[in-house]
Amino acid sequence: MLRMLETLATDRYTPRHYLMADTDAGSYGKAIKFEAARGGTLNRDFFIDKIPRARSVHQSYLTTPLSFLRASVASVRILTAARPNLVISNGPGTALPILLLSFLPRVLVGAASAPRLVYVESWARVGGLSLTGKLSWYFVDRFLVQWEMERVRNVEYVGRVV
Repeated sequence: MLRMLETLATDRYTPRHYLMADTDAGSYGKAIKFEAARGGTLNRDFFIDKIPRARSVHQSYLTTPLSFLRASVASVRILTAARPNLVISNGPGTALPILLLSFLPRVLVGAASAPRLVYVESWARVGGLSLTGKLSWYFVDRFLVQWEMERVRNVEYVGRVV
């Protein structure tokens, strides 16, 4: 994901907000290092927030609605404060609440008030879409895949970006 963010103009997309799962041990340090190399300062040029996972790997579908609700509540606070004009997501554990809540203004008040939404499917998804991908495919503006998927319509093959 950070490799893809290298192409974004820091003057156009400032401040940047990184959201990661509260169980993600490695992404915080990577984001700090990435931003430091670009001259960014924490809590000025970029912010980092952690939210609960909407669904963990192998989590029962019976308990998923509760964890999804917890992630959504945490996401509302961050999205209302940040008011993003672009949301790029690749994390299946955190992506869906953020993407859905960012899409909601389009439904309520029109497209002009909502951020553009980009979903990057996991590099590990070779033969088909993840559950998060299957759900977000319907409403994101751009859906990027890292492997050619001839059977899936309306996705953009971009090669390896994560």
